[in-house]
Amino acid sequence: MGRPAPVQTAISNVLKKRRTGLTMDRLQAALPKFDEKSLLNATFAMRRKGLITFDKTGKGRGKYRWEA
Repeated sequence: MGRPAPVQTAISNVLKKRRTGLTMDRLQAALPKFDEKSLLNATFAMRRKGLITFDKTGKGRGKYRWEA
């Protein structure tokens, strides 16, 4: 296995610092140099690897949370 993509590294660095998780809107605001499509692709790949989860238990939109 190679290194993770730069967008995945940036997402993991942001989510590691947030205990409550982030919505996609806040994730985009925290990482303005990446477009929405690359963030969606990266979060999809990271969910399949088990690194992050998408939690929809609370009110409003779901949040991405760091798992590893």
